[in-house]
Amino acid sequence: MPESTLQVEVLRGAQAGTTAAVRLPGSVGRAPDGGLHLADEHLSRVHGRFERSGGVVRYVDQGSSNGSMHVRGSVRTLLAGAESVAELWTGDELWLGDPATPVVLRVTVPQDSTAAVLARREIAEVARFADRVTAEPGRLAALYRHMRALGQCTDLDAVLEVAAGLVFDLLPKATHVAVALAERAGRFPVVYANDRQGGRPAIAVSRTMVQTVVAERAGLLFTDAASQLAQAGSVVQAGLASTLAVPLWTGNDVRGVLQVDNRDARGVFDASDLEALTVAAGPISFAAENARLLARLRLAELRLARENAYLKAKEQAATFNGIIGDSDAIAQVLDAVGKVRDTRVPVLIQGETGTGKSLFARRIHNASSRADKPFFTIDCGALSENLLESELFG
Repeated sequence: MPESTLQVEVLRGAQAGTTAAVRLPGSVGRAPDGGLHLADEHLSRVHGRFERSGGVVRYVDQGSSNGSMHVRGSVRTLLAGAESVAELWTGDELWLGDPATPVVLRVTVPQDSTAAVLARREIAEVARFADRVTAEPGRLAALYRHMRALGQCTDLDAVLEVAAGLVFDLLPKATHVAVALAERAGRFPVVYANDRQGGRPAIAVSRTMVQTVVAERAGLLFTDAASQLAQAGSVVQAGLASTLAVPLWTGNDVRGVLQVDNRDARGVFDASDLEALTVAAGPISFAAENARLLARLRLAELRLARENAYLKAKEQAATFNGIIGDSDAIAQVLDAVGKVRDTRVPVLIQGETGTGKSLFARRIHNASSRADKPFFTIDCGALSENLLESELFG
């Protein structure tokens, strides 16, 4: 299949059972002049678009009326609004149009299928070869030193900086490090790249490597990668002499790929290097996942604080507006509120039912230095005598 052509099989819809070769870039929808013409009425004229960007084949929903969904295995991702882009791998499905009866497409992405792997180490077998790695004093010291640093990192950028330092200490032959992390809709963007000199080169992680690592849940060693992955443009452009690619994982999920290159000599990495990197990927994965969870927690706390501030301001505005009056009695009570609001003594408010005692109690609280603390209203009439005595006097 030509690199500029995407093979699309229609699994469900008016044209079910047909297969088409779509040139990239190309559209999909009811428009007859598009790349893939589908006659289903619940699709938009230009429902979506297939394209290649940075060596990655993508599908982009074009603001369709009934939407698009990307499906990879058991993971389904709705494509809409700012999150309308999906990265496509061979075997991925696209569900287009009416969610009840979608048009289902299965894609085959052009890639090199003859890449030879010199060594493979599955993450399920890390314990089997970890002892060999830690038996080497130099590597054990590097792992210990950097694992302590990883344990102190609380954000992802810091984790990846320490991880790069660990890789360069653990593998003296390594010249470049890149990390691609999984995001929604099957995307694996490169979030970090570094070289031994501390530069920030643009490194495109090979999709052939990413897909193989994710599918096999294993670290891979490619020697003379430029010839073995002849159709993987990022490898050819980089001129790699040797490369390692290992998964970053949490439980059963592969959350990213760590790629380490040597661009100085041919065939310099060996199986022991792959084992060392796969062992190191364990604590790196754990630290990266913790950092991502902390970032989500901070974001949730910030969102909650903003919502609380909004609701409190709205409540205060409603409370203040609820006290209406310009009589001398109201003025005296409001003056008393100003005097007692920051005191630490109990305040007794008396009045007939319905005269607004709770409003003035809340006014005292909201006008005090304790306004950001909780305020609770207890209906004493609903409490038994013994319980009321316990509440008031302990």
